[in-house]
Amino acid sequence: MVEIRKCACGCGLETERKAKTGRRPLYATNACRVRALRRRRALENLGLAPEFEAIPDLAKPEPVSVSASSADEQVARSILEARAIGYAFTRLGTSARPELGWRATKVGNAILSALAEFFPNSER
Repeated sequence: MVEIRKCACGCGLETERKAKTGRRPLYATNACRVRALRRRRALENLGLAPEFEAIPDLAKPEPVSVSASSADEQVARSILEARAIGYAFTRLGTSARPELGWRATKVGNAILSALAEFFPNSER
């Protein structure tokens, strides 16, 4: 069976093995390697480490009681949840297959920028 691997940067290019033995390269070109490095640094600037793999609290969200808290508290909680979703999409953009990765990154950045625009004082 022929194994076809895609570039780890998310560009969709296939990686080619230069020799018959040894590991297959992760990146198709040097430009891909730099693109991946910049993406990792961007995640670090967001406060996420590249090895950050899962947010266990997002996998099983707790039900939110609408009548238990005031509307202001509900808005604050929703902002925090939306920020977590934005970070999750941004992180998934680095590990998802290329056809989905760029979309996940774009959605995550859009969510985070909308929150920063409409709720500027809600940063951490």
